[in-house]
Amino acid sequence: MAVSAATIFTSCKDTTTTDPTPTKPVVIPVKEYTAVIILPPLAGNDSKTFYGITNGKLYSINDGKIGANSDSIDLGYYYSSSFGATFVSPSDYAKIGTFGTEMALWTKKNLTTFKSISQTSTLANYQSIARNGQIDTLYNTGTLTPVVGGTGTAGQRIGNLAAGQVFVVNNANNLKAIFYVESILTGSGSTSSITVRVKVQGK
Repeated sequence: MAVSAATIFTSCKDTTTTDPTPTKPVVIPVKEYTAVIILPPLAGNDSKTFYGITNGKLYSINDGKIGANSDSIDLGYYYSSSFGATFVSPSDYAKIGTFGTEMALWTKKNLTTFKSISQTSTLANYQSIARNGQIDTLYNTGTLTPVVGGTGTAGQRIGNLAAGQVFVVNNANNLKAIFYVESILTGSGSTSSITVRVKVQGK
């Protein structure tokens, strides 16, 4: 009896691999707050003098005494005849006049660092900032602000501000933002204020 030979076929899986698509760096856009009007401290401590870059909210000294509000406060506005329009870190604000007593019930006085930048201070340059990395670069190459008016701590105040000025900050949680000063109504009374635009690093 003839026996026919059987042909056995086996399937072969292609084991060749291809390089994965190169991962592109993640580009995180900034978020912007416009027409932020901040007032100097007034009698009664109810004026919206402080600002939080994380949430874009304004606070008064009295607001800072409520719950954990002070955790979210990154800077305060102050005006004096000696050093004009000034932003101050909460940690340093408490060293001005009697504010240490008035802020005594704050659960936290955050340390925010200010840096001036060499970039030409124009609205167009501010508007060109669109990504987190751009703010990082400006901050890392910026100059720590000097002691203002012979008092306070270097880097914790930026004084003699003028309309059109640009500066960067880094808060206690390492979140950075760039500020553009739109206008200033000089003085420390109820009709005085500073108006800014703010671009904050996104998450």
